[in-house]
Amino acid sequence: MASKQSGSTEKYQLVDALNAEWAYLVDNRSSNVHRWSDRHRALRRCRDLTEVLKAVSADPDQAMFALLSEVLDGADELAGRAILQSMLGKIVRMAACDPRASSDDYVAAMWCRIRTYPLATRPVRIAANLALDTLKSVRRETAGSCRGAGCVPMPPDGTFDRICSHARAAQTLNHNRVDGLTGKHLIKAAAQLGLIDAGTQAVLQSVYIEGMSSRQAADRHCISAANVRFRCSRAVRRLAQHSEALADVA
Repeated sequence: MASKQSGSTEKYQLVDALNAEWAYLVDNRSSNVHRWSDRHRALRRCRDLTEVLKAVSADPDQAMFALLSEVLDGADELAGRAILQSMLGKIVRMAACDPRASSDDYVAAMWCRIRTYPLATRPVRIAANLALDTLKSVRRETAGSCRGAGCVPMPPDGTFDRICSHARAAQTLNHNRVDGLTGKHLIKAAAQLGLIDAGTQAVLQSVYIEGMSSRQAADRHCISAANVRFRCSRAVRRLAQHSEALADVA
């Protein structure tokens, strides 16, 4: 578990990065929103991501239900990202009251919970449930036990290995070269396709190629262990969705 960073810039480094990323997404990712507005009454007036956050603010349960449906049914990462963005203020407040955990820890735990939220059994008070579940998860990890958390903050090595296997299978089907395809090639291909940025590429290299723990990778890249877990979780999920494209480039 990462300790609190000293200095405002360091303490909220990941939050600042997420806000910068969100500004980019608002300007460049409207097609998903159009699809959501067609599928969900709660988002029917939304034409961009800014309006999606307004919908969440106006009617949290209905809008979050719609977004979580996209996350859980269609693996729509942007829908999950919208929920995370709507909860960033709450994350910062929870982290500010916690002397042992950082905002990075809360972001990682919140992201994990968004991906595993039991929507069928807990369809109301979603924002409150997400916040409480995140708080409990962080406290469990701070206390040294993640058992019973219901999620894995960083995908195990086997997940990355399965992506490599899928890519090799796709190469075989497409009669492309097969020999020598490694995880390192896959990570490089992901960067070439724009699926991950340079920072995430370096983190994945440290964790999945060199076998570093999240703490070791955090020390190398001057970020928190929670930030490492968050980046790996997002990146591996994205790579899994594009294994065939990766096979063509790797």
